[in-house]
Amino acid sequence: MKVESLQFGSLAAYCPRPNANSQEELNSKGLMYALKNDRLVQTSSSESISMIDWVARTVREELATLPFGSFFQGKPILVPVPKSSLTKPDTLWVSDRLANAMAKEGLGKVVQMLERVRPIRKSAQSSSWERPKAAEHFETMGVIQTISEPVSIVLVDDIITRGATILGAANRLVDSYPNVMIRAFAAMRTQSNSFYYQRDNGPCIGTVSLDQYGESFRRP
Repeated sequence: MKVESLQFGSLAAYCPRPNANSQEELNSKGLMYALKNDRLVQTSSSESISMIDWVARTVREELATLPFGSFFQGKPILVPVPKSSLTKPDTLWVSDRLANAMAKEGLGKVVQMLERVRPIRKSAQSSSWERPKAAEHFETMGVIQTISEPVSIVLVDDIITRGATILGAANRLVDSYPNVMIRAFAAMRTQSNSFYYQRDNGPCIGTVSLDQYGESFRRP
């Protein structure tokens, strides 16, 4: 794997195992489901808006103060991260929907460069030791479209856990664009328990890296 470490930005966190007494943590999980299913959420001004559109709009409105705001300088190419399954017509591909919502907000241009050529088991439905590694994601993705060398590429995904998917995607792209800055944006990231969620649930910039065994890990 040529890319062993990758920067990512994330707008918010959610807690997979929320404290039943914390409405904030319970709400974070509800927002994750809204993102995954492209559902409506209600804003502080009582406006109903798609969660995906809300993410895109918030990034645009707060770009100057977001820790990852520099990712979108110069209007990068936004590359949706492939789903674990093969793409089927008329099915929701959240990463693609999110990338296009961000493009409508003027944050970049969408190019579907990657596709899943073989299905892979879903990380969310696998135990921690069975989750696909970055190398497996790399091996099951293919480049379907190339363009003249862009200034920068931002991989767009809905949820980041350990970062194996985006590392696999970045390694697949770097073969075609060895000299291009590649970073990633995920609308939400997991914070495994209440303690970590309470310490860190807002916008962040971080890294995903590979260890000597090919396992990926994320900080923060």
